Amino acid sequence: MENKFLLGLSQDYLKLLETGEYADVIIYTGQEPDNKEFRAHSLVLRSRSTYFRDAFSNEWAKTQGNLMIFKQLDISPEVFEIILKFLYGGSLCLAEHDARIILELLISTDELELDELTDYIQEYLLNNSWRLMSHFVLFHRFAMQNDERFPKIRKCVIELIKENPSTIFDSNDFTTIDQDTLIAFFKCHNFSSIKPGILWRNLVEWGVAHTPSVPIQYVEWTDEDFEALGDTLEPFITLIKFTEMDSEEFLSEVRPWKKCLDYIDPDFYTQVLEYRQLPAINVTSKLFNLLLEVRDRRHIKEIDSNLITPSDATLIANWIYEVSSSNGINFSSQEDGNYSPSNSSFIFSLGDKVFNYEPNLSKITNASKAIYQSESYGPCFGGGYSDLRLFGADFKDNGECSKRVQLYEEQIGLQAIIVRGIRDNRFLDDESNFRSQKFLQYTRNQSGS
Repeated sequence: MENKFLLGLSQDYLKLLETGEYADVIIYTGQEPDNKEFRAHSLVLRSRSTYFRDAFSNEWAKTQGNLMIFKQLDISPEVFEIILKFLYGGSLCLAEHDARIILELLISTDELELDELTDYIQEYLLNNSWRLMSHFVLFHRFAMQNDERFPKIRKCVIELIKENPSTIFDSNDFTTIDQDTLIAFFKCHNFSSIKPGILWRNLVEWGVAHTPSVPIQYVEWTDEDFEALGDTLEPFITLIKFTEMDSEEFLSEVRPWKKCLDYIDPDFYTQVLEYRQLPAINVTSKLFNLLLEVRDRRHIKEIDSNLITPSDATLIANWIYEVSSSNGINFSSQEDGNYSPSNSSFIFSLGDKVFNYEPNLSKITNASKAIYQSESYGPCFGGGYSDLRLFGADFKDNGECSKRVQLYEEQIGLQAIIVRGIRDNRFLDDESNFRSQKFLQYTRNQSGS
Protein backbone atom coordinates (compact mmCIF):
# COMPACT_ATOMS: atom_id res chain seq x y z
CA MET A 1 0.00 0.00 0.00
CA GLU A 2 1.39 3.35 -1.06
CA ASN A 3 1.52 6.08 1.58
CA LYS A 4 1.38 9.73 0.50
CA PHE A 5 2.86 12.41 2.70
CA LEU A 6 2.13 15.43 0.48
CA LEU A 7 1.10 17.68 3.37
CA GLY A 8 4.44 17.17 5.12
CA LEU A 9 6.30 17.72 1.85
CA SER A 10 4.38 20.94 1.26
CA GLN A 11 5.12 22.24 4.75
CA ASP A 12 8.84 21.46 4.39
CA TYR A 13 9.04 23.42 1.14
CA LEU A 14 7.16 26.35 2.68
CA LYS A 15 9.62 26.32 5.58
CA LEU A 16 12.47 26.41 3.08
CA LEU A 17 10.89 29.49 1.49
CA GLU A 18 10.37 31.13 4.86
CA THR A 19 13.95 30.65 6.07
CA GLY A 20 15.56 31.38 2.71
CA GLU A 21 18.12 28.64 3.43
CA TYR A 22 20.12 27.64 0.33
CA ALA A 23 18.42 30.37 -1.70
CA ASP A 24 20.20 31.31 -4.93
CA VAL A 25 17.74 33.94 -6.28
CA ILE A 26 16.75 37.38 -5.03
CA ILE A 27 13.54 38.71 -6.56
CA TYR A 28 12.64 42.39 -6.24
CA THR A 29 8.91 43.14 -6.40
CA GLY A 30 6.65 46.18 -6.32
CA GLN A 31 7.32 49.91 -6.46
CA GLU A 32 8.38 52.19 -3.62
CA PRO A 33 7.16 52.56 -0.99
CA ASP A 34 5.37 49.21 -1.41
CA ASN A 35 8.33 47.07 -2.43
CA LYS A 36 10.05 43.99 -1.07
CA GLU A 37 12.74 41.46 -1.92
CA PHE A 38 12.24 37.71 -1.73
CA ARG A 39 14.85 34.98 -1.48
CA ALA A 40 13.93 31.90 -3.46
CA HIS A 41 15.37 28.78 -5.07
CA SER A 42 15.83 28.65 -8.82
CA LEU A 43 15.37 24.88 -8.88
CA VAL A 44 11.88 25.17 -7.38
CA LEU A 45 10.90 28.08 -9.62
CA ARG A 46 12.23 26.38 -12.77
CA SER A 47 10.39 23.16 -12.03
CA ARG A 48 7.10 24.87 -11.21
CA SER A 49 6.95 27.61 -13.84
CA THR A 50 7.87 27.69 -17.53
CA TYR A 51 8.14 31.47 -17.20
CA PHE A 52 10.95 31.23 -14.65
CA ARG A 53 12.53 28.34 -16.52
CA ASP A 54 12.83 30.54 -19.61
CA ALA A 55 13.82 33.58 -17.58
CA PHE A 56 16.75 31.84 -15.92
CA SER A 57 17.77 29.99 -19.09
CA ASN A 58 17.82 33.15 -21.19
CA GLU A 59 19.80 35.04 -18.61
CA TRP A 60 17.11 37.62 -17.98
CA ALA A 61 18.32 37.65 -14.39
CA LYS A 62 21.58 39.33 -13.49
CA THR A 63 24.15 37.63 -11.26
CA GLN A 64 25.69 39.01 -8.12
CA GLY A 65 28.25 36.60 -6.78
CA ASN A 66 26.47 33.27 -6.31
CA LEU A 67 23.04 34.88 -6.44
CA MET A 68 20.75 35.63 -9.38
CA ILE A 69 19.00 39.00 -9.22
CA PHE A 70 15.55 39.14 -10.79
CA LYS A 71 13.09 42.05 -10.91
CA GLN A 72 9.32 41.62 -11.01
CA LEU A 73 8.38 45.23 -10.29
CA ASP A 74 4.91 45.08 -11.85
CA ILE A 75 3.70 42.62 -9.18
CA SER A 76 3.01 43.82 -5.65
CA PRO A 77 4.83 42.11 -2.75
CA GLU A 78 1.54 40.87 -1.29
CA VAL A 79 0.51 39.17 -4.52
CA PHE A 80 3.96 37.78 -5.26
CA GLU A 81 4.18 36.22 -1.80
CA ILE A 82 0.88 34.41 -2.45
CA ILE A 83 2.25 33.12 -5.74
CA LEU A 84 5.50 31.95 -4.15
CA LYS A 85 3.61 30.07 -1.45
CA PHE A 86 1.58 28.37 -4.15
CA LEU A 87 4.71 27.40 -6.07
CA TYR A 88 6.35 25.98 -2.96
CA GLY A 89 3.37 24.58 -1.07
CA GLY A 90 0.87 23.81 -3.85
CA SER A 91 -2.11 25.36 -2.06
CA LEU A 92 -4.13 28.56 -2.18
CA CYS A 93 -7.22 29.82 -0.33
CA LEU A 94 -8.83 32.65 -2.31
CA ALA A 95 -11.55 33.16 0.30
CA GLU A 96 -8.91 34.75 2.55
CA HIS A 97 -8.25 37.60 0.07
CA ASP A 98 -10.24 40.62 -1.01
CA ALA A 99 -11.43 41.31 -4.56
CA ARG A 100 -8.54 43.60 -5.45
CA ILE A 101 -5.93 41.00 -4.54
CA ILE A 102 -7.77 38.25 -6.42
CA LEU A 103 -7.82 40.34 -9.61
CA GLU A 104 -4.13 41.18 -9.21
CA LEU A 105 -3.47 37.47 -8.78
CA LEU A 106 -5.37 36.71 -11.96
CA ILE A 107 -3.31 39.20 -13.95
CA SER A 108 -0.01 38.12 -12.42
CA THR A 109 -0.53 34.38 -12.79
CA ASP A 110 -1.41 34.94 -16.43
CA GLU A 111 1.81 36.92 -16.96
CA LEU A 112 3.84 34.23 -15.18
CA GLU A 113 2.25 31.53 -17.37
CA LEU A 114 0.80 29.69 -14.38
CA ASP A 115 -2.11 28.43 -16.46
CA GLU A 116 -3.40 25.98 -13.88
CA LEU A 117 -3.65 28.69 -11.25
CA THR A 118 -5.10 31.23 -13.69
CA ASP A 119 -7.87 28.82 -14.65
CA TYR A 120 -8.54 28.04 -11.00
CA ILE A 121 -8.93 31.73 -10.09
CA GLN A 122 -11.32 32.32 -12.99
CA GLU A 123 -13.44 29.33 -12.04
CA TYR A 124 -13.49 30.49 -8.42
CA LEU A 125 -14.86 33.88 -9.46
CA LEU A 126 -17.43 32.36 -11.80
CA ASN A 127 -18.63 29.97 -9.09
CA ASN A 128 -18.67 32.70 -6.43
CA SER A 129 -20.36 35.50 -8.33
CA TRP A 130 -21.11 37.30 -5.06
CA ARG A 131 -17.45 38.36 -5.09
CA LEU A 132 -18.12 40.10 -8.39
CA MET A 133 -21.42 41.58 -7.25
CA SER A 134 -20.02 43.05 -4.06
CA HIS A 135 -17.28 44.84 -6.01
CA PHE A 136 -19.02 45.14 -9.35
CA VAL A 137 -17.40 48.42 -10.41
CA LEU A 138 -13.93 47.00 -9.81
CA PHE A 139 -14.72 43.85 -11.78
CA HIS A 140 -16.43 45.82 -14.55
CA ARG A 141 -13.36 48.03 -14.94
CA PHE A 142 -11.14 44.95 -14.92
CA ALA A 143 -13.30 43.26 -17.57
CA MET A 144 -13.20 46.37 -19.76
CA GLN A 145 -9.42 46.50 -19.64
CA ASN A 146 -8.86 42.75 -20.03
CA ASP A 147 -11.82 41.49 -22.06
CA GLU A 148 -9.66 39.62 -24.57
CA ARG A 149 -7.45 38.00 -21.94
CA PHE A 150 -10.28 36.87 -19.69
CA PRO A 151 -13.44 36.41 -21.79
CA LYS A 152 -15.09 34.27 -19.11
CA ILE A 153 -14.94 37.14 -16.63
CA ARG A 154 -16.31 39.49 -19.28
CA LYS A 155 -19.21 37.15 -20.00
CA CYS A 156 -20.00 36.78 -16.30
CA VAL A 157 -20.09 40.56 -15.80
CA ILE A 158 -22.44 40.92 -18.79
CA GLU A 159 -24.80 38.27 -17.45
CA LEU A 160 -24.83 39.78 -13.97
CA ILE A 161 -25.90 43.21 -15.16
CA LYS A 162 -28.50 41.77 -17.54
CA GLU A 163 -30.05 39.56 -14.87
CA ASN A 164 -30.03 42.21 -12.17
CA PRO A 165 -29.40 45.85 -13.18
CA SER A 166 -29.46 46.92 -9.52
CA THR A 167 -26.13 45.10 -9.12
CA ILE A 168 -24.43 48.38 -10.01
CA PHE A 169 -26.06 50.30 -7.18
CA ASP A 170 -25.87 47.50 -4.62
CA SER A 171 -22.13 47.12 -5.12
CA ASN A 172 -19.92 48.18 -2.22
CA ASP A 173 -17.83 50.27 -4.60
CA PHE A 174 -20.67 51.90 -6.54
CA THR A 175 -19.52 55.46 -5.81
CA THR A 176 -16.12 54.77 -7.41
CA ILE A 177 -17.61 54.43 -10.89
CA ASP A 178 -16.60 57.23 -13.28
CA GLN A 179 -19.13 59.63 -14.79
CA ASP A 180 -18.95 58.44 -18.41
CA THR A 181 -19.45 54.80 -17.44
CA LEU A 182 -22.39 55.62 -15.17
CA ILE A 183 -24.07 57.68 -17.90
CA ALA A 184 -23.58 54.77 -20.32
CA PHE A 185 -25.25 52.42 -17.84
CA PHE A 186 -28.25 54.75 -17.51
CA LYS A 187 -28.59 55.07 -21.28
CA CYS A 188 -28.05 51.44 -22.21
CA HIS A 189 -29.73 49.44 -19.45
CA ASN A 190 -33.35 49.01 -18.54
CA PHE A 191 -33.78 50.22 -14.95
CA SER A 192 -37.59 49.94 -15.06
CA SER A 193 -37.50 47.42 -12.21
CA ILE A 194 -35.95 50.07 -9.95
CA LYS A 195 -38.14 52.87 -8.62
CA PRO A 196 -37.01 56.25 -10.00
CA GLY A 197 -36.76 57.63 -6.46
CA ILE A 198 -34.26 54.92 -5.58
CA LEU A 199 -32.28 55.69 -8.73
CA TRP A 200 -32.21 59.37 -7.76
CA ARG A 201 -31.11 58.52 -4.21
CA ASN A 202 -28.23 56.41 -5.54
CA LEU A 203 -27.29 59.14 -8.00
CA VAL A 204 -27.15 61.73 -5.20
CA GLU A 205 -24.96 59.38 -3.17
CA TRP A 206 -22.63 59.05 -6.16
CA GLY A 207 -22.71 62.81 -6.73
CA VAL A 208 -21.74 63.60 -3.15
CA ALA A 209 -18.80 61.19 -3.40
CA HIS A 210 -17.68 62.94 -6.60
CA THR A 211 -18.03 66.44 -5.16
CA PRO A 212 -15.25 66.42 -2.54
CA SER A 213 -15.84 70.03 -1.45
CA VAL A 214 -19.23 69.32 0.19
CA PRO A 215 -19.49 68.52 3.93
CA ILE A 216 -20.36 65.05 5.15
CA GLN A 217 -23.16 66.40 7.37
CA TYR A 218 -26.16 67.69 5.38
CA VAL A 219 -26.99 70.33 8.02
CA GLU A 220 -23.62 71.99 7.34
CA TRP A 221 -24.28 72.53 3.63
CA THR A 222 -24.16 76.05 2.20
CA ASP A 223 -25.63 77.39 -1.03
CA GLU A 224 -22.24 76.92 -2.65
CA ASP A 225 -22.28 73.22 -1.70
CA PHE A 226 -25.70 72.70 -3.30
CA GLU A 227 -24.50 74.47 -6.42
CA ALA A 228 -21.38 72.27 -6.57
CA LEU A 229 -23.46 69.09 -6.29
CA GLY A 230 -25.82 70.45 -8.95
CA ASP A 231 -22.90 70.80 -11.35
CA THR A 232 -21.97 67.16 -10.70
CA LEU A 233 -25.51 65.86 -11.20
CA GLU A 234 -26.52 67.99 -14.20
CA PRO A 235 -25.50 65.44 -16.92
CA PHE A 236 -27.85 62.87 -15.31
CA ILE A 237 -31.02 64.91 -14.76
CA THR A 238 -32.79 63.93 -17.99
CA LEU A 239 -32.03 60.26 -17.27
CA ILE A 240 -34.18 60.21 -14.12
CA LYS A 241 -37.95 59.70 -14.53
CA PHE A 242 -39.09 62.41 -12.10
CA THR A 243 -42.61 62.44 -13.56
CA GLU A 244 -43.10 58.75 -12.71
CA MET A 245 -42.41 59.15 -8.98
CA ASP A 246 -45.39 59.08 -6.64
CA SER A 247 -45.90 62.09 -4.39
CA GLU A 248 -44.34 60.56 -1.29
CA GLU A 249 -41.33 59.37 -3.26
CA PHE A 250 -40.82 62.77 -4.91
CA LEU A 251 -41.10 64.75 -1.70
CA SER A 252 -38.88 62.44 0.36
CA GLU A 253 -36.17 61.87 -2.23
CA VAL A 254 -36.12 64.99 -4.43
CA ARG A 255 -37.25 67.91 -2.27
CA PRO A 256 -34.16 67.84 0.01
CA TRP A 257 -32.07 68.54 -3.10
CA LYS A 258 -34.27 71.27 -4.60
CA LYS A 259 -31.50 73.84 -4.29
CA CYS A 260 -29.23 71.69 -6.46
CA LEU A 261 -31.90 71.51 -9.16
CA ASP A 262 -32.59 75.27 -8.86
CA TYR A 263 -28.98 76.04 -9.65
CA ILE A 264 -29.16 73.85 -12.76
CA ASP A 265 -32.50 75.29 -13.93
CA PRO A 266 -34.54 77.64 -11.68
CA ASP A 267 -37.87 76.48 -13.19
CA PHE A 268 -37.21 72.75 -13.27
CA TYR A 269 -38.36 71.67 -9.79
CA THR A 270 -41.48 73.84 -9.84
CA GLN A 271 -42.54 72.68 -13.28
CA VAL A 272 -42.07 69.03 -12.38
CA LEU A 273 -44.47 69.59 -9.46
CA GLU A 274 -46.95 71.46 -11.67
CA TYR A 275 -46.78 68.83 -14.38
CA ARG A 276 -47.63 66.11 -11.90
CA GLN A 277 -50.90 67.95 -11.14
CA LEU A 278 -51.63 69.32 -14.61
CA PRO A 279 -49.75 67.60 -17.48
CA ALA A 280 -51.04 70.21 -19.99
CA ILE A 281 -49.00 73.06 -18.49
CA ASN A 282 -46.92 75.32 -20.69
CA VAL A 283 -43.37 74.01 -20.18
CA THR A 284 -40.85 76.86 -19.99
CA SER A 285 -37.99 74.99 -18.31
CA LYS A 286 -35.47 73.97 -20.95
CA LEU A 287 -34.20 71.09 -18.81
CA PHE A 288 -37.70 69.78 -18.07
CA ASN A 289 -38.65 70.06 -21.73
CA LEU A 290 -35.59 67.98 -22.62
CA LEU A 291 -36.56 65.41 -19.97
CA LEU A 292 -40.04 65.12 -21.51
CA GLU A 293 -38.55 64.64 -24.96
CA VAL A 294 -36.38 61.78 -23.67
CA ARG A 295 -39.37 60.28 -21.86
CA ASP A 296 -41.63 60.44 -24.92
CA ARG A 297 -39.26 58.53 -27.15
CA ARG A 298 -40.40 55.02 -27.97
CA HIS A 299 -39.77 52.69 -25.05
CA ILE A 300 -40.28 48.94 -25.41
CA LYS A 301 -40.60 47.12 -22.10
CA GLU A 302 -40.90 43.55 -23.39
CA ILE A 303 -39.85 41.72 -26.54
CA ASP A 304 -40.02 38.05 -27.48
CA SER A 305 -36.46 37.62 -28.73
CA ASN A 306 -33.35 35.62 -27.93
CA LEU A 307 -31.20 38.05 -29.89
CA ILE A 308 -31.95 41.51 -28.56
CA THR A 309 -33.12 43.05 -25.29
CA PRO A 310 -35.98 45.54 -24.73
CA SER A 311 -33.35 48.29 -24.55
CA ASP A 312 -32.00 47.18 -27.94
CA ALA A 313 -35.51 47.19 -29.37
CA THR A 314 -36.16 50.68 -28.01
CA LEU A 315 -32.97 51.92 -29.62
CA ILE A 316 -33.90 50.34 -32.95
CA ALA A 317 -37.42 51.80 -32.80
CA ASN A 318 -36.05 55.30 -32.29
CA TRP A 319 -33.63 54.86 -35.17
CA ILE A 320 -36.51 53.75 -37.37
CA TYR A 321 -38.46 56.84 -36.35
CA GLU A 322 -35.43 59.01 -37.08
CA VAL A 323 -34.79 57.84 -40.66
CA SER A 324 -38.02 56.24 -41.86
CA SER A 325 -39.68 57.30 -45.09
CA SER A 326 -42.17 55.86 -47.52
CA ASN A 327 -39.33 54.55 -49.66
CA GLY A 328 -38.89 51.05 -48.26
CA ILE A 329 -36.82 47.99 -49.08
CA ASN A 330 -37.94 44.52 -50.00
CA PHE A 331 -35.01 42.09 -50.03
CA SER A 332 -36.93 39.16 -51.42
CA SER A 333 -38.10 41.01 -54.54
CA GLN A 334 -34.67 42.02 -55.84
CA GLU A 335 -33.29 40.43 -58.98
CA ASP A 336 -29.80 39.02 -58.93
CA GLY A 337 -27.13 41.61 -59.71
CA ASN A 338 -29.35 44.67 -59.20
CA TYR A 339 -29.33 47.52 -56.70
CA SER A 340 -32.36 48.43 -54.67
CA PRO A 341 -32.67 52.19 -54.08
CA SER A 342 -33.78 53.59 -50.72
CA ASN A 343 -33.11 56.78 -48.80
CA SER A 344 -34.20 55.19 -45.51
CA SER A 345 -31.72 52.31 -45.38
CA PHE A 346 -29.21 52.15 -42.59
CA ILE A 347 -26.85 49.72 -40.94
CA PHE A 348 -25.92 49.79 -37.30
CA SER A 349 -24.19 48.16 -34.38
CA LEU A 350 -25.76 47.71 -30.96
CA GLY A 351 -22.31 48.08 -29.46
CA ASP A 352 -21.42 46.54 -26.13
CA LYS A 353 -23.57 47.94 -23.35
CA VAL A 354 -21.44 46.68 -20.51
CA PHE A 355 -18.12 47.80 -21.95
CA ASN A 356 -19.30 51.17 -23.18
CA TYR A 357 -18.78 50.55 -26.87
CA GLU A 358 -21.38 53.00 -28.06
CA PRO A 359 -24.13 51.88 -30.45
CA ASN A 360 -23.74 53.62 -33.78
CA LEU A 361 -26.05 54.35 -36.67
CA SER A 362 -24.78 54.65 -40.26
CA LYS A 363 -27.23 56.03 -42.84
CA ILE A 364 -27.05 55.57 -46.60
CA THR A 365 -25.39 58.46 -48.46
CA ASN A 366 -26.20 57.26 -52.00
CA ALA A 367 -29.84 56.19 -52.10
CA SER A 368 -29.52 54.59 -55.54
CA LYS A 369 -27.14 51.92 -54.21
CA ALA A 370 -28.58 51.13 -50.79
CA ILE A 371 -28.91 47.35 -51.27
CA TYR A 372 -27.19 44.94 -53.64
CA GLN A 373 -28.37 41.41 -54.20
CA SER A 374 -26.41 38.70 -56.02
CA GLU A 375 -26.11 34.94 -56.13
CA SER A 376 -23.15 34.73 -53.74
CA TYR A 377 -23.28 38.15 -52.09
CA GLY A 378 -26.19 39.19 -50.07
CA PRO A 379 -27.69 40.99 -48.65
CA CYS A 380 -25.06 43.66 -49.35
CA PHE A 381 -25.37 47.22 -48.13
CA GLY A 382 -23.63 49.77 -50.34
CA GLY A 383 -21.79 49.56 -53.64
CA GLY A 384 -18.34 48.35 -54.65
CA TYR A 385 -17.07 45.99 -51.96
CA SER A 386 -20.05 47.06 -49.82
CA ASP A 387 -20.16 48.77 -46.47
CA LEU A 388 -21.54 45.56 -45.01
CA ARG A 389 -22.03 42.26 -46.75
CA LEU A 390 -22.49 38.56 -46.31
CA PHE A 391 -20.45 36.45 -48.67
CA GLY A 392 -20.64 32.77 -49.46
CA ALA A 393 -22.93 30.13 -50.88
CA ASP A 394 -23.71 28.62 -47.50
CA PHE A 395 -23.61 31.05 -44.57
CA LYS A 396 -23.57 28.27 -42.00
CA ASP A 397 -20.36 26.53 -43.04
CA ASN A 398 -18.92 28.54 -45.91
CA GLY A 399 -19.35 32.26 -45.46
CA GLU A 400 -17.81 35.41 -44.14
CA CYS A 401 -18.73 38.94 -43.08
CA SER A 402 -16.87 42.04 -44.18
CA LYS A 403 -17.35 45.73 -43.54
CA ARG A 404 -15.82 48.95 -44.84
CA VAL A 405 -16.88 52.51 -45.59
CA GLN A 406 -18.25 53.01 -49.12
CA LEU A 407 -21.74 54.47 -49.40
CA TYR A 408 -22.89 54.58 -45.77
CA GLU A 409 -21.82 57.30 -43.35
CA GLU A 410 -19.37 55.37 -41.20
CA GLN A 411 -17.96 51.95 -40.41
CA ILE A 412 -19.71 49.88 -37.78
CA GLY A 413 -18.55 47.03 -35.52
CA LEU A 414 -19.59 43.45 -36.19
CA GLN A 415 -20.13 42.34 -32.61
CA ALA A 416 -23.85 43.13 -32.54
CA ILE A 417 -25.03 44.19 -35.98
CA ILE A 418 -28.59 44.30 -37.14
CA VAL A 419 -29.37 45.13 -40.73
CA ARG A 420 -32.77 46.55 -41.38
CA GLY A 421 -34.83 47.99 -44.26
CA ILE A 422 -38.11 49.79 -44.06
CA ARG A 423 -41.15 49.18 -46.20
CA ASP A 424 -44.16 51.38 -45.55
CA ASN A 425 -42.65 52.38 -42.19
CA ARG A 426 -42.75 48.80 -40.92
CA PHE A 427 -40.31 45.98 -40.44
CA LEU A 428 -39.76 43.59 -43.31
CA ASP A 429 -41.99 40.72 -44.31
CA ASP A 430 -41.61 37.42 -42.46
CA GLU A 431 -39.06 36.02 -44.90
CA SER A 432 -36.87 39.12 -44.85
CA ASN A 433 -37.19 39.50 -41.10
CA PHE A 434 -36.06 35.88 -40.75
CA ARG A 435 -33.02 36.65 -42.91
CA SER A 436 -32.14 39.68 -40.80
CA GLN A 437 -32.31 37.65 -37.58
CA LYS A 438 -30.17 34.91 -39.12
CA PHE A 439 -27.68 37.56 -40.16
CA LEU A 440 -27.59 39.04 -36.67
CA GLN A 441 -26.98 35.63 -35.13
CA TYR A 442 -24.21 34.95 -37.63
CA THR A 443 -22.37 38.20 -36.96
CA ARG A 444 -22.58 37.71 -33.22
CA ASN A 445 -21.17 34.21 -33.56
CA GLN A 446 -18.33 35.49 -35.72
CA SER A 447 -17.37 38.11 -33.17
CA GLY A 448 -17.61 35.71 -30.23
CA SER A 449 -20.19 37.78 -28.36
